[in-house]
Amino acid sequence: MPKLTRITVFGIRLATIVLVLYWIMLFTGTHMPSPPRLGVQVNDKVQHFIAFFGLATLLYWAVPARRSVNRKIAIVLVVAITYAAFDEWTQRFSPRRTVDIRDFFTNVGGIMTATLVYVISRAIWLRFRRTRTSITPPPR
Repeated sequence: MPKLTRITVFGIRLATIVLVLYWIMLFTGTHMPSPPRLGVQVNDKVQHFIAFFGLATLLYWAVPARRSVNRKIAIVLVVAITYAAFDEWTQRFSPRRTVDIRDFFTNVGGIMTATLVYVISRAIWLRFRRTRTSITPPPR
């Protein structure tokens, strides 16, 4: 699957920059004391799911698949699930934050859903690319 973008900033791939900025915001958001709830109430589990779906999606964008797609998937799963566990465990040190195993499982659900989306979109892309290259132009 081709890279979505080859854009670089100071020699660093855009995917890496976006991933690092997102990860910093994710860590900050999950470790700040919970602010008072204003306006529309959003379920805590929905926030966890979306946050870790985003993290895994950005990891799939940033991690190159040089040798094997299965290796890329394994790397992303190990990194994202390990971080989900680390994130939940370290929340015990933040004021007004608690460790919740259900949050961890929701995080993993977001990661696994992003993995499923990646695998399906990659299969569709490869099929589309294969059919485009197999069509030969008519003889003149």
